[in-house]
Amino acid sequence: MADKKVGPNVGFDEKNSNLCSTCRKVDFKSLFWSHDCEVDASLQRNRWVNCDTHRPKCRLLGKLNSQASGCSFCAFLYQCQVRLNLSPTKQEHWRCSIRPECSLEDFLPKLRKPSDPFLQDVAILQIWKVQLTGSGRFIQSQLMPQPILRVVDSSSKTLIRNKRAGGGLQGRKLDPNKVNLNLIEQWLTLCRSTHSHCEDVDAGRIPGLLVIDCTTNHVVPLPLRQEAADQVANYVTLSYLWGTAEATGGSVVQSINCDGVSVLALPTQIPLVISDAIRVVKQLGYRYLWVDRYCIPQEDGAAKHIQILNMGRIYSNSILTIIAAAGDEPEYGLPGCKSTTRFLVLYESPTDHITNSKWNTRGWTYQEGLLSKRRLVFTDLMVYFQCQEMHGDEVLSLPIPEPGEGFDAIRPLLLKKSEFGMVFPKVTDWDDPFTAWDRISEYGPRELGHDSDALNAISGVMEMYALAAGDSAFKLFCGLPVLSIRSWAKYDRLYSEPQALNFRTSFEDADAFKEAFKAQRTDDNNLTFSLAFSLCWSHGWRESFDLPASFERARRKVFCSWTTAGWRTRKVKPRRINLFDSCLRIRVQYSGELLLNWEDDNPRILDLSRNGKIPLSLNITGLVMDVQMVWQEHPLDPDEDGWVITRPFETSLGSPQWLFEEAVSGKGDCSKLLFLIVGCDYELNLYEPLTLSGMILRPVTRSSEGEVRTFYERLNSCLIEVSKDDWPRLASLTREMEVRLI
Repeated sequence: MADKKVGPNVGFDEKNSNLCSTCRKVDFKSLFWSHDCEVDASLQRNRWVNCDTHRPKCRLLGKLNSQASGCSFCAFLYQCQVRLNLSPTKQEHWRCSIRPECSLEDFLPKLRKPSDPFLQDVAILQIWKVQLTGSGRFIQSQLMPQPILRVVDSSSKTLIRNKRAGGGLQGRKLDPNKVNLNLIEQWLTLCRSTHSHCEDVDAGRIPGLLVIDCTTNHVVPLPLRQEAADQVANYVTLSYLWGTAEATGGSVVQSINCDGVSVLALPTQIPLVISDAIRVVKQLGYRYLWVDRYCIPQEDGAAKHIQILNMGRIYSNSILTIIAAAGDEPEYGLPGCKSTTRFLVLYESPTDHITNSKWNTRGWTYQEGLLSKRRLVFTDLMVYFQCQEMHGDEVLSLPIPEPGEGFDAIRPLLLKKSEFGMVFPKVTDWDDPFTAWDRISEYGPRELGHDSDALNAISGVMEMYALAAGDSAFKLFCGLPVLSIRSWAKYDRLYSEPQALNFRTSFEDADAFKEAFKAQRTDDNNLTFSLAFSLCWSHGWRESFDLPASFERARRKVFCSWTTAGWRTRKVKPRRINLFDSCLRIRVQYSGELLLNWEDDNPRILDLSRNGKIPLSLNITGLVMDVQMVWQEHPLDPDEDGWVITRPFETSLGSPQWLFEEAVSGKGDCSKLLFLIVGCDYELNLYEPLTLSGMILRPVTRSSEGEVRTFYERLNSCLIEVSKDDWPRLASLTREMEVRLI
């Protein structure tokens, strides 16, 4: 909007012939003059920018529904309205207005001295949609979230803003056809020189790692550094939408003769996003690029499996990950790399464009974005950069202090408004295995081209936990985290230490709490209770705003129902259990006659799981009871509709209607459902009921080994409260049984 001048000469000149008579009345010099804003230090912990002490005042257009011919500012505002879909309609009565505001209003500044009373700020322009009655009377106004920023000098060779430009949120000029490589290089230089955490890499070599040599387009083993023979060379990774092989020329590299030597080379036709990425890699001064399409041997199943297991290390060890978050297919390219142009009228935070992109909906891209230490994201509007310590975009000017330099009055970097926050979560808790459930929740609803990829597409994330926490604390069984009891206590996940009790014996006693006192502390290495705890994970349906539309959409039937990989769901979380049934026994059935004991054969089972072997069933011996349920509709609030267990004890379930629909009879009651008791959540309080923890199972018939057998499908975990008086009834309601979960 403004030219490149700073200080008192900023903005349009009043005599500018490109402004209409109305726009010449706007005092741009006064509007964009940097000023001091008072910092409100009345709160002991937080200091807020108080913009009431200097709120910009100037005459601006009160009604913007027409475009003055030849006026550059009117044309600019008209484009803003078009971008925000603010074109007036006959059905609505409203007008659009522009108001100046302080750019740092409601921000938390981080100042050099707690006593600093003022902060340098500058004005921004905010667009408001004003709703009117038919007669033109005011009803309400709505603020558009995209601000109009003053542009500062974009030719600066440093991230440190010239103090003459003032403080606050300001913008850089954007070239529609060319990304700001100078700015990207500054981000990378600052990160490499000051962020030791971003420089941490795995010392070991990744077996069989191939990369594209961007100077020759050959696919070669990643070489060692010339200056350090014990370290591999730096390489860049690419995260993008794969697309279809037919549309992008396949994924097989070709063997060519080069000076009498056979070498692997890229095909003649490659997707535009990859050719653009190669160009960016060379422009940034790097040589090697890793792209899964060409660097994973697609025809060698064993080698491919090894590379997939190392995806976490591949992305976390790369010097930079280029993310193509624009477009819906790989032929879209990287905007700003000549193949695709950008169009930006007013500042729009890249956060929404990245989180709402198709790239962000795909299963494989989840771990690629999460595990990368440095990310360079290409959107249709701008480039966004985020490492482990900082973030920034190509348009918004937020000066960053030089190493060892304190924050001065024009550097308010502790930004609390959500639209200026980091896009990717900062994961630093790999050694806390319980946070693996958070990662599964984030990954769960993402789309996969093939359901069979559900485990592979998050395997890199799970391997990071295994490496950080150790095999004794974190095990992965068909996508299901199995955590040691010791890790529960370490991270204070339970109110009391886990214990075990023979439930069959305790049900026969009239005093449940007397029996609870007989419970014995469990062994820290009890593998059965660790798996039982994980099996009681919950979907968290009520907390999800994008429920699958049907059972078929929610269920991935290529995987067992007891693992999270078997479902498309978010908000996955384990139930709290601190008293286990000591009679639980678990065996793992594979095809043929291979039947392994979970305790005795655990290393072999986990090795089979790591190599992609899916068991036929999980055979659990424990106490079960029959349950009946009915769908109940709330008379006032449809959101409160839900399934209710009516027998033997009434319990509400937060599950969608389609989850149990196949088991519904003509009268609306579910029959033949089982509740498998795993343990309970209890406190030694005579006035509180005990809560049984377990899984709701439905019977299904399958042909196995030439026979028709009855198996059970896990639909959800469940908590059933049992009062002290009802506890003795469990002896007659339950029976011991081996259920085969598929």
